[in-house]
Amino acid sequence: FLAFNQSIIWATFAPIYKSTEIYYNISESTIDLFLAWGPICFIPSLPLTYVLINKTNGLRYCVILLSIMELLSTIVRVIPSIIISLSSNVNIHSISLPFIHIGQILNAICGPLAMVPVSQLSCLWFNTNERTRATTIGIMAYNLGSTLSFPLGPSIVSSPEDIPHFLYIHLGFSVIGF
Repeated sequence: FLAFNQSIIWATFAPIYKSTEIYYNISESTIDLFLAWGPICFIPSLPLTYVLINKTNGLRYCVILLSIMELLSTIVRVIPSIIISLSSNVNIHSISLPFIHIGQILNAICGPLAMVPVSQLSCLWFNTNERTRATTIGIMAYNLGSTLSFPLGPSIVSSPEDIPHFLYIHLGFSVIGF
């Protein structure tokens, strides 16, 4: 579920890029950067994940860190919506971009934490004849998240004003994962 969540959060804005451009008053290249944070942050995060997972109780720490980081990333992304709801004279365009970038970066750091532990989890918890299936399910969960983000986003966000609701749904999923 955490791997599914991480990838669906990562791909939030690409399927709804037109609404995102309008709502946040940003360009398509900025939305591309939101998505690009995944591979950019993967490179420095992967060695750190490797070190963490090879420590005693490393799998446990990876899962805990993944759930915390996912929750933080979604909280940071909804902060502009909360500020707007509390104060009517605040312009969302002026405050939202740093929060969205920080949220996307925090979620991007989770990429290796969601992908790397899958094989170790299957080795620790499953018998030899069950490991291939367990690893496949873990990998497919991650891919299913990014796959479902494309029909899910446009089905929820029919107009730019729906974006905060979509971000709250992601927050709800992160709370469940946490």
